[in-house]
Amino acid sequence: SGSENDAISIPHLREGASSYPNHPSLLRTCYLVQRLLRLGRIEDARLEAKRIGLGSEEPESVAAQDAEELEKPRYRELFMATVIELHLARQQYREAESLIAKEYQLAQLDGRTARLVELGLARATIEINAGNTANAEKELTLAVGRVAGQHIVSPFLDRAETVSRIVSDTRPSSWSFAQREEREFFAEICNSLPISNRLLHDWSELWVSDQNAQNAPTKREAELLSMLDMGLSNQQIADYSNVSITTIKWHLQNLYRKFGVTNRSAALARARALNLLPK
Repeated sequence: SGSENDAISIPHLREGASSYPNHPSLLRTCYLVQRLLRLGRIEDARLEAKRIGLGSEEPESVAAQDAEELEKPRYRELFMATVIELHLARQQYREAESLIAKEYQLAQLDGRTARLVELGLARATIEINAGNTANAEKELTLAVGRVAGQHIVSPFLDRAETVSRIVSDTRPSSWSFAQREEREFFAEICNSLPISNRLLHDWSELWVSDQNAQNAPTKREAELLSMLDMGLSNQQIADYSNVSITTIKWHLQNLYRKFGVTNRSAALARARALNLLPK
């Protein structure tokens, strides 16, 4: 919470960071600065950053022994992320946007999806603070699409205030995602944040319910599930249904697609979870 009475207080963290030599101290101080910024203690964060030479637009300002470590992608990324956070907290949006653009190119070249999301949400923060809700919405939509399949939620929780502001300032009809997993992931994010738009909360719940209803098995597919549950082979099902085995395979593929699975065992497990089969 940032209180001095916390079991692990800010002074405790500072002491821990300074007790390490060279780059471990630098890395821990970066994390400490980011924590202070999330607590809204901007001046304290600035002073911490100044202690290690962190605060310019490039890593060259740090001590020589740390500069070598900053050539490593992981260390440099953390350092630059902290510099960007400092600029955002101090409303130095032009400087932040310049760094975001550079880091975005590097993240694209390296294929670092999670980093692209972090940078996109940082850019969304700039846009929403500038009153450009439409641009902020685009950045958030892109971020959701990038990681819905991997279910990476931490960048959105870190930017909870930004995401909440964007969603609260837009109509539910503004959000359109091509994939079901994107819709469900976005609904999950919305329901975990303090969003003032109550309509969106209701809509997100209905959205998931509607999607489940649209993906309910047809009568033929329900019969197919029952025969799968009996342990019948594709050929046995085809003989019983008086259709070709090709037709049975086609129905199976449709059923797998609806359930988001790839085999009959997973389909049966999903059907039981949805109470479509007797337990």
